[in-house]
Amino acid sequence: NSVDVRDGGDGVILIRWKEWIAWDNSSNPDEDSPWSWDFNFPDGDGYYEFFSIGAKDDNYENMKTESEAICYHLFITYKPVINNYDLRNSTGSKLNNNNGLLDVNHEYYFLINITDLDGWKDISYINITAWYDNGSEDSYYNETLGGNLNMFLQYENTTGTAYYNLLWPKNEVELISINCYETIINKSTRIIKISFKPKNQIRWASSNDSWDSTPGVTNNTYSWNFNISVKDSTNKEDWINDEYGVYKYTSISPAHDWVDVNVIPGFSDTTNIVAITYSSNYDFNLTLYFEQNLINTLRGNTIPIADNVVILAATDPNDDINSDITFLGIGEENAVDIINDSGIFSPNGVSQTVYVQFEVFVPFGTLGGKYTARVVTKIFQN
Repeated sequence: NSVDVRDGGDGVILIRWKEWIAWDNSSNPDEDSPWSWDFNFPDGDGYYEFFSIGAKDDNYENMKTESEAICYHLFITYKPVINNYDLRNSTGSKLNNNNGLLDVNHEYYFLINITDLDGWKDISYINITAWYDNGSEDSYYNETLGGNLNMFLQYENTTGTAYYNLLWPKNEVELISINCYETIINKSTRIIKISFKPKNQIRWASSNDSWDSTPGVTNNTYSWNFNISVKDSTNKEDWINDEYGVYKYTSISPAHDWVDVNVIPGFSDTTNIVAITYSSNYDFNLTLYFEQNLINTLRGNTIPIADNVVILAATDPNDDINSDITFLGIGEENAVDIINDSGIFSPNGVSQTVYVQFEVFVPFGTLGGKYTARVVTKIFQN
């Protein structure tokens, strides 16, 4: 068990145990010319010394005391690399002002081309996070519901089987797992597709031609910033930052045709209470106006909306109508704001509801009966 210590040059000290170890490998010895074998460095990184013993019949060469060859082996590990990435809609169209828009309640997907020269089994995670910068261009985020980070998608490969996950939040984006998959290019490169659908809570941040189109920067005010990172089994990592815009989205129901009232001349009566359900992905005003005057459904005569129809403030204490408002006429120019100061984008709910009711007066000298009018509700994004 004595040790041989020698100077290997360049400050390297070689330490060798005197006891040699026979290399037990099916390719050793190689009995056919040209003689060669593959050595797999079984003890990992370090110096290896070799000698061979010749044999013929039962005659063997004497045991060697010195090596006939020496080498040093260093296992090299590689960092994964993001070769390219893209964001497209469900039909494969590129998202820009000419060919497509990123809108809520529609499906989109990230395509990420990644290479790991240590083999794909070395990949552990691919993470995609996206956040609305609100003009501050902050790179940090918080994980609370409705916080400024609104998407965390993940590809997980820690067990050898790929999993696609939506980490959070659950109500602002939907992972379309059935359309997530990987395309194998070779043993070290794959293209990962992660499909998702932004929900109504995703705030509008529309792109335009004035944006800086330089890849990898997040210098456009009110954009959606995103980060793609890939991490291997030894925590080596590659990442990129970029940004995109989300198109305007509104929904409202019912939109019109819901005012009916039976009134006799000289009197007034209230209409039914109607629940207006609405959603907007930016701060907004919700307005209401009449497209036409009141029409007697039986006799066809009309009564002006102006000075004869009032929207009641007491119907919903949560709207921005603080006192009864009399309509001055028909058309959008005579609209009444139902939601104004309180029309703030709500990241914590898909939709909201406001209740509306009118009081209708039928003047003397007109016909009594059932009157109806076409009402329009509209959202204006600020």
